[in-house]
Amino acid sequence: MNKTTLESLSNELLLDLFELFDVVNLLRAFSGLNTRFNSLLYTDVRSYRVDLRSISKEDFNILYPAYLPLISNRIIYLRLSDDEDTPCHIEQRQFRFEPQSIYFSDLHELHNLTNLKFVHCRLYHLHVEDFRDVIDQIWKLPKLSHLYWDFTFKYERHFSMPTYLSTSLQYLTIRNYNCCSYDFSRLFEKTPRLRKFFISSNSDEDDDLPFSHEFLPAPQSLSVTRLILLSIRSLPLMTSLFKLLPSITRLKVEIYSITLDGHQWKEMIVNYLPQLKDFQFKIDLGVGYEPWMFHDEALSHIQLTNIEKLSLQLPIDQQFFSIIPKLENLLSLTVAIPTENHRLQLQALLDRAPRLFALAFKFCVTSAMPPYRYTSSSICRLDLQGYDPSRRRHRYDIRQCMELSRSSIGIQCRILAIEVEKPKCILQLIYSMLNLRTLHVSYENDKRSNQYDLVEVLQHYLPSTWSITRFCYGHIIIQS
Repeated sequence: MNKTTLESLSNELLLDLFELFDVVNLLRAFSGLNTRFNSLLYTDVRSYRVDLRSISKEDFNILYPAYLPLISNRIIYLRLSDDEDTPCHIEQRQFRFEPQSIYFSDLHELHNLTNLKFVHCRLYHLHVEDFRDVIDQIWKLPKLSHLYWDFTFKYERHFSMPTYLSTSLQYLTIRNYNCCSYDFSRLFEKTPRLRKFFISSNSDEDDDLPFSHEFLPAPQSLSVTRLILLSIRSLPLMTSLFKLLPSITRLKVEIYSITLDGHQWKEMIVNYLPQLKDFQFKIDLGVGYEPWMFHDEALSHIQLTNIEKLSLQLPIDQQFFSIIPKLENLLSLTVAIPTENHRLQLQALLDRAPRLFALAFKFCVTSAMPPYRYTSSSICRLDLQGYDPSRRRHRYDIRQCMELSRSSIGIQCRILAIEVEKPKCILQLIYSMLNLRTLHVSYENDKRSNQYDLVEVLQHYLPSTWSITRFCYGHIIIQS
């Protein structure tokens, strides 16, 4: 379809067509063609959903200065990410905490924003107190109803209490929230329209208050009817939440290291959650597959059909496929391969796992280095930081890095974790693995006492599109 054909379409058809494009391609394709298209894009399109999870740095540098200021008042959904597959949205790509940065200092301009997501945002160089103003801006957004907050800051606290009252926020998710009971009272006070609250906390410390402390639910917390608790380790903290939220009708709990029997759960629900109608409960156990676990007759008929994360050692027996008959939902696989004879079994597993995203080699023989000649159309993350039979880490040389880059899985790999023998290996991987976006590289000789700093050397030889971060000496993260 050429420009002339497009111009013959009605505005209504063009607006329907625009909905098929993501924001970057839409604006890049149609902005500036003529005044009609500009009017459609910047006047007639009522809302934009901006999802930056998979945007490249090149596309971001096009989108940010040229287009985002023109559509900021019509963005209703914004998702930022700093995970391995979407590196540096927050820290490196103009989302730094600086006065000139849009979306942090200028969040208040997004008047129509209803959904805001921050996913795996890692700002280890900042304290959460540095973001206090950002949190206040979010709580002042007039139409924001959904907030997903997943930040990791320096030290343990990853969320700060807002000082402003939100008149619109109804659905709130806070990940990695190490808090005390008084924080909840203040949070609900500043979020009076809250209906659903999702919180995860990996803190196993006791609460700051005695277990017997009495909490009285405030009127602001009576609106909360759905509560999801993930990775909860503190019984006093969980109990305090129940006391504060007596109107809960739907509860989902995933706990670690909290021992409660059925009678204790019943007592808590009767005492604190009288309106509860739907209760989902999960205890998270990290268990690797071992055949002996299912020799007991009571467990012999168990089938696990929704496994998403699996760790096992080859060889596997026929009982494995009777217990785990399907691997359609498998996303992450960690394997140990102690002998040469059992490598073919792994390919059989890969063939059964069409959604497998991450493959890690925990332990394997070193006559040949993984990933060997395995094939899988879905694997994007590869972890090769395993061990040999002598418990020595696998360390790749130039030749092995070249073989890796030419392998089927290496060609499609976007995220790689590897240990190398020489800095040249790092350059070899960057320049030969065309789909690579994040490289976690370990190099034993990266030391503070070296004459030349490895990060500075890499910055000299790599294009400016690659950002280089030293997580610690010996571990460098390179992202594009």
